[in-house]
Order: sequence, then C-alpha cells, then structure tokens
Amino acid sequence: MTDATGALRATCYRLLVLRSEVRDDPDDLPVPIVAAVESTLTDVRAALLGRGPAPSTDALAAALESERDLWRTVLAEQSGASDQREVRPLRGAATLVAAIQAADSARAMVLALRAGFGASVPDDESGPHDPFWYAHASPFALIWRRVRQNLTVRSVELQNALRLAAGLAVARFVAGEFGLSHGLWVLLATLTLTRTSVRATRGALKPALIGTLIGVVLAGLLLLLAGSTAAAYVVVMPIALFAAVLAGPTVGPIGIQATFTLVVACLFSQVAPPSLELASDRLVDVLVGAAVGVAVGVLAWPRGGQAELRRAGSRCLSAAADCVDTTADWIVATCPPDALGARLRDVRRALALYDGTYAQYRSEPVDAHDSTDWLIVGVVTARAANGAAAAARWAEQRGALPWEDVRTDLETAARRISDEFRSAAHRIATPTETVSTSSRATLREADREAIRSGLAETAREPGRHERPKATLRAVEAWGWLWWLADDLSRLEGDTTPAARPASTATT
Repeated sequence: MTDATGALRATCYRLLVLRSEVRDDPDDLPVPIVAAVESTLTDVRAALLGRGPAPSTDALAAALESERDLWRTVLAEQSGASDQREVRPLRGAATLVAAIQAADSARAMVLALRAGFGASVPDDESGPHDPFWYAHASPFALIWRRVRQNLTVRSVELQNALRLAAGLAVARFVAGEFGLSHGLWVLLATLTLTRTSVRATRGALKPALIGTLIGVVLAGLLLLLAGSTAAAYVVVMPIALFAAVLAGPTVGPIGIQATFTLVVACLFSQVAPPSLELASDRLVDVLVGAAVGVAVGVLAWPRGGQAELRRAGSRCLSAAADCVDTTADWIVATCPPDALGARLRDVRRALALYDGTYAQYRSEPVDAHDSTDWLIVGVVTARAANGAAAAARWAEQRGALPWEDVRTDLETAARRISDEFRSAAHRIATPTETVSTSSRATLREADREAIRSGLAETAREPGRHERPKATLRAVEAWGWLWWLADDLSRLEGDTTPAARPASTATT
C-alpha cells in the first residue's frame, strides 16, 4: 500500500501540473491519455470500495502508445514553411511529459493495487527491474529475498531481532544467577516490554507496572480469601482469562497486565500449593524483566526507527543520484549494458530497507519536533528509479543520440541534478546543516532553465525529422530531468522542517 499511496500522490500532482501547462492553450491537452487516467482512477475507486474487479493498465498502455505514435509522426513530418510548426515539439514537450508522467504514476498505482489484491500482474508490465516483481515471485523467493536484504546492521528488522535476543539472554542470565522464582516471568516481562525505541519502551513501562501492581493486589486478596481451596481458582481462572481478552480494546495495557497477573496466580495455585509469596514474586519478576528491557533498549539503537530513517533516506537519495548518472550514460550509450541494471538493484535494495524503516517509524511514538514528510523521500527515489527502468525498456532503441551537443547537454544536466540529489542526501543525514530557501529556489530555476535550453536545442537540431524515435527519446529524457528537478523542489520543501527548531532556538 505504500507503493500505491506514493503513486496516487504522484498522479494527482502530475495532473495538477498538466492542467497548468495547458491553461494557455487547451488544444495541447493529450485527451486520450487524460481520459485513460480518468477511467483507470474510476476503476481503482470501485476496486477499493469492493464494487469492481482489480483495475487494469490496458487503457493506459493503449493511450500511451497512441500518443507516442502521434508524436513520432509529427516529428517525422517535414515542415519548412512555418516557423510555428517547426517549434511544435518544443511547445508541447512539457505537456507530453506531464501526461506521460501522470499515466506512468497511475500505472504504478494499478500494479501496486493488483499485487496487493493478489491479482496477477501482466508479464508485459513486469521485468527484471520492475518494482512489483513480488507479484510473480514464489513464497520461497519472497522469504529468501527478505532475509538476504535484511542481513545488514542498518536493517531495523535485524536490529530488533538482535535487541530482543540480547534482552532475553540477559533476562535468562539474571533469573538463573539470582535464583528468582518463576524465572519465566522475567523473560515474559522482557519480551512484552521491549520496544523498538527507548521512547516506546518508556511509554509501555508505566501502564505495565501499574497494571501488574493492581493484579498483584487482586491476586493477593484471592490467595488470602481462598487459601488452599482449589475450586476457587478453577472458577476464577476462566473469568479472569475472559476479562484479559476484553481488557485490551476496552481498558488498555493496564487492564491486560492486571487480569493476566490474576490468571497466572490462579494457574500456579492449581499446580502447586498456593502462597502469598506468589503475588510478590510476580511483581519482582516483572520489575526485573522491565529493568532488563529498558537497559537493553538504552544500549542497543535507543532511537529506533527515527534515527535509522535519516540514514536510510540518505542512502536512498545517494543511490538515486548514482542511478541518474548511469541512466544519462545509458540514454547516450556511453555505459556498459549491465551498468544500469546494477544501479537499479542498488536503488531497489535501498528502497526496501527504507520501506521497513519507515513502517517502524510510523509505529513508534511521534516526535513533536519532527514535521518532516518522510514518505516523499521514498516517493522521489522510486520515481527516479522508475525513470531509469523506463530507459531500460528502451533497449531496442538504444544507441547514441545522433547530436553531440544534445548528448553533452543531457549529461551535464543529469550530472547537475544527481549532485543536488547527493546534497539532499547529505542534508537529510545531517539536518543541522541548512540551505536558505532563496538559494534553493535559484538552483531549481537554473535546473529548469538548462532543461528548457536543452529542449530548444533538440527542437532545432537538423535531421530530427529523419530520426523521430531518437528525437522522441531525447524529448522524454529532458522531461524526465525536468520532473527530477521538480521532485527536488518538493523534497527540499518537505524535508527541511526537521532542522527549523534548532535554527529558531538560536534566533
């Protein structure tokens, strides 16, 4: 659903930009693509409401192919009489790219939803670099890939496993070394109170201890009143167990701990002679287990997903920067055939770790000082990878563009944007280093001006009529760089607020 949500946001944003592009000249609107996006979104809504089948990409694919055929025809036409007709590809390039981006985002959303619904993803929509490969993978392949990609200390899932294993080992050592009665309770307390961060553990600690204390009081009263009468414990135990099940959604952790303590007292009073020490042993064991959980949480990755999210986001943007560089080399045919595939694998691996980290971050207590929209980092990285994957699908059209100045301009613009991706990665990893809003706006406008100049140069190139496929490939490449520059603007706007509290505190 994270993939589908990011794709939906991208689709909405691209449609808004498309509307602004055609405001001055509605005749430029690519009606077939917009109609296909509209019908696809209608199908998506029906599927999400359970009123229709899983959506399909057939309408989008047909509209995109029709629009590209039309552009290839226009680009192949000889038109020397009218200067206005000569610049038609330049005038409509932004509109074309906006429509293609909206359709590609809608396609990504449909494929993500089909994978989520368990529906088949068409073979022609997937490939070795497709982000929805898991729709075709076997259960064993899914398990193996997940295990392999998490075999790194930067994986929050491995961190959680190591933290919990260390906590249980320490709890077992303490229970055995100090001869605590019912040492299993120490391990259970450590298991239930250890969270992914110190803040989450601290939040769970107070209700757990209050609930245990209440349960100890209730158990003590039961032991005092019932004494050695086993029938009383037999009657009370199922009632307490039923109350423990209901306490979760109605009372919360305090009710669960209180009733579970009473259940444990009833259980052990039936298998061994009941004693008032049973209640006190329960309290001591829970306190020891809680202390072990807190100590391990403080020592092992205490900030949990929040700290790791910055590193994971920085790695995503760095991988995206490398991917942009290699994609530009691929478009102008100056890199080895397998180089782009290797870069895409790196991006997908970084995205997989980021998705896991982001999911854990969302499950942890919110930091009031962090207003960063972390979802945009994954969305921007995925869009950079999707553009690279689209270039990989141009394999049958691969070959150096026939115009040296266009190749040089493309590579220069791509290097500039990739460097700014790396700068964004550095700012996310070190939020105290800020860049003024005016300087960022100046950089973005310089990027757009370079891309406009590149599009104009492509439109004026001699021989473009004889090479419509190469011309269209260049136009789409410029459009991809335009949207990367636009993504950088959104990325900077949504990820810089994390550094503002420190700056306002110093002013």
